[in-house]
Amino acid sequence: MFSAVRFAPLLAISFCAKKSTEPTLVWVQFNGDEDVIDVPVTASDELGPAATIDLTSTTGEVIVGSATVDPSRGPVGSSHRITVHVLDSFSETVTKVEVEADAGDRGVQTLTLAQDSADAGVWVLDVTSQGVVGEQRTDSFAFLLWAAEPEPATVK
Repeated sequence: MFSAVRFAPLLAISFCAKKSTEPTLVWVQFNGDEDVIDVPVTASDELGPAATIDLTSTTGEVIVGSATVDPSRGPVGSSHRITVHVLDSFSETVTKVEVEADAGDRGVQTLTLAQDSADAGVWVLDVTSQGVVGEQRTDSFAFLLWAAEPEPATVK
């Protein structure tokens, strides 16, 4: 007669012994640390034109894309469209895009951009300047392009 109770310890051992064959992935920054756009928050209602920079490789020697903040300045409450274009030759490597928004005394936030459904190299995010009406400061947007890579093997 079959007894599930007798086989339960064997099943538990076989399930515990299985190891994942999937490699553990780690995020590695793909672009340089100097990829920043400063956006003045002004007392004036006047909006600035779009500001665009080249995004570079970690050495700063290769252009890997561009980033735009539109508008480039405005009062508290202004909506800003952040757009990152990763060049086609790198769009499969870059699998996450973030912007680190530094609003001075108001703090730093890391925000994740959404990838366009039709173009893997296009990433967008809409943000609104927060604060008190009439407040003046300069917010900095640092762009972070990330590539997922297998975690290096450790020696045991």
